[in-house]
Amino acid sequence: MIRTHEDALNYLKTREKFGIKFGLSNIANLTKQLGHPEFQFPSILIAGTNGKGSTAALLASILSAAGYRTGRYTSPHIRDVSERINIDNNPISDRDLVTAVANVHDATTTLEEPTFFEAITAAAFYHFAKKKVDIAV
Repeated sequence: MIRTHEDALNYLKTREKFGIKFGLSNIANLTKQLGHPEFQFPSILIAGTNGKGSTAALLASILSAAGYRTGRYTSPHIRDVSERINIDNNPISDRDLVTAVANVHDATTTLEEPTFFEAITAAAFYHFAKKKVDIAV
């Protein structure tokens, strides 16, 4: 069970042993178990080799300044995993991270084990849906 911030971080850390999985079937199954939170808000995906984080931060700031409740999910983090999940430039709180990760954990009981990236991505989708963002970057 995941009850504390430390529990959430430990769960995510245990996902690292699953490495990288090619394909989208695992994350698709996971988000299905969570009720498809990724479909509850429009999103902008930034792809490319360089500048994705800066572009995401700039775009999210513009959208927030325009009055949109804006989620931003980036990877990797520098100091703490909570840096990855933001709403209006505010990192996810410890309490909200626990809630999101606990829901991801509970959703995986009948699924293939998610990787770290799959688990934290699903947690971000869950958090953005629960907090009713207008758009996510």
